[in-house]
Amino acid sequence: MARLFGLIGNRADLAGRVLALEADPLRVKAHRSSTGPGNGKDAGKDFGPLGWGVGFYQSGEVLMRRRPIDDRAEVDVAKNCADVRADVMIGHVRVATVGALRTENTHPFRYRQWLFAQTGTIAGFDSLREQLVASVPEFLRGDIRGETDSEVVFHIFLSFLHDAGKLSDAAVDAAVVGGALRSTLQVVDQMSAENGNAPA
Repeated sequence: MARLFGLIGNRADLAGRVLALEADPLRVKAHRSSTGPGNGKDAGKDFGPLGWGVGFYQSGEVLMRRRPIDDRAEVDVAKNCADVRADVMIGHVRVATVGALRTENTHPFRYRQWLFAQTGTIAGFDSLREQLVASVPEFLRGDIRGETDSEVVFHIFLSFLHDAGKLSDAAVDAAVVGGALRSTLQVVDQMSAENGNAPA
């Protein structure tokens, strides 16, 4: 039910138009009916209010728009971002599974020039949270402000970038980023397995 999207382009002035072209998959209804789209495991479920956020790079700045509670029946990401001028953007529509409907729990998360959003939930996160947070270096740990598993995963990822000496770099090779993501998932899956939970 959550939606995650990314945009990379070379014309900041066209970001809103690109999103408008993809408006249909970027619209999310807060309430699903058993007769509407989304039949299957989510059919008939009432998800309640959604939250959404976008992060983007504009004129060398990292900017974010986050709305932890959107009471509208439908969140239209393309419409919400029609005026954004950016050549890199990440967005997320959130169905709260871990953590309250607060700005601190709304994706994307930011640390310096890094933005992060994900879909999915870590099984048994309540029992794993303390152990996962303890694996994050203290200088990064203080930046964890919310309650979500996603923000903790982001900070584990940042710790691997720090270990590689790339946390403050403006441009990082894709192989380094991929390696940090793989290492992050290995840590999460290993701790999950030790606690008898399914992989992330």
